[in-house]
Amino acid sequence: SSYSKLCLETGKFDKAYDLLQKAYLIYINHFGIKHPYTSDCLLKFGNYFEKTGNIDSALYYYQKSIIALSEDFNDLNIYSNPEPGKIISALHIIRSLKHKAQTLSNYYHKTRKIIDLESSLGTYDLAIQLIDNMRLGYQTQESKLFLSENEKATYTSAINTAYRLWSITGDKFYMYKAFE
Repeated sequence: SSYSKLCLETGKFDKAYDLLQKAYLIYINHFGIKHPYTSDCLLKFGNYFEKTGNIDSALYYYQKSIIALSEDFNDLNIYSNPEPGKIISALHIIRSLKHKAQTLSNYYHKTRKIIDLESSLGTYDLAIQLIDNMRLGYQTQESKLFLSENEKATYTSAINTAYRLWSITGDKFYMYKAFE
């Protein structure tokens, strides 16, 4: 799996894909479908398809990555997200949610469908909710600040998405959402 990431970053796309397929079979056999390692492999498939220009497949694999981290959630619809209370690993799912949200936002440029931006914002909202829940669970101020600093880009992306929705639709709900 790690070697496939290196191959992907160095432009060896065919090798990366082959390695990901092998890694996925190993993860499924050893850990099952609902596991952080399996989710991470599916996330890398999404990265592969995003880098090779197949956004539809990237979104599919980001959704599968989210499903692998949710106890009861099995919806392959890219516009659906799990409930926050049934998450196997909040830390892992936040990464998958951020990739999905950013890709949906980029997907809007291709489709020009508002639902893509709305779903992006909803996905960012879920990621932020999970980040806030994690922050509340941390005991030290340093841990809370570390989490806030590492997730600043998530908040910024959510604000930009809400602002874009407001500028496109004129709906003040999105402006309020950006300030929220």
